[in-house]
Amino acid sequence: LLPTTVYTFNVFAINEGGLSSPDTITITTPTVAGPPINLTTSRSVVGDVISSTITWDAPTSNGGLPITGYTITGSPGNLIATTNASTRTYTFTGLTVNTQYTFSITATNIAGSSSPAGVTVSTVFPVSSPVNLTTSTSVVGDVISSTISWDPPSSDGGAAVTGYTITGSP
Repeated sequence: LLPTTVYTFNVFAINEGGLSSPDTITITTPTVAGPPINLTTSRSVVGDVISSTITWDAPTSNGGLPITGYTITGSPGNLIATTNASTRTYTFTGLTVNTQYTFSITATNIAGSSSPAGVTVSTVFPVSSPVNLTTSTSVVGDVISSTISWDPPSSDGGAAVTGYTITGSP
């Protein structure tokens, strides 16, 4: 039988007198599972390597068939991974900084794959402002100079501060 198909069966009794009227039964074969639920993501940075771990729970409906595994896809980057039915977490490593990733997860049984459940993770690392700014001004001859000092930000947003930009006006 094919998955997700309605079948009607007629059952007849046969004897020397002939064929009985049928008794009819209709069945629907199992279907694909529902999508995974309760998706969460976390990101981490170790050295220069950015990773995102996706976790999820099994679907509320397995479609009448055991879940055989999960497929996780991510973009950009055409990321693809599979897990077995009991593993409901996966970590993608080597992600690109300053990128918004979309991950989709499907549950699979012998009838096929569920509709996807999705979650996003950002590798944008907002950094807080430098703190404790001070300035000193000096005059040597007709040249006026100013020195600005500061302490590093209280939060590097999960990625090392690699430099500072100073702008001035008028």
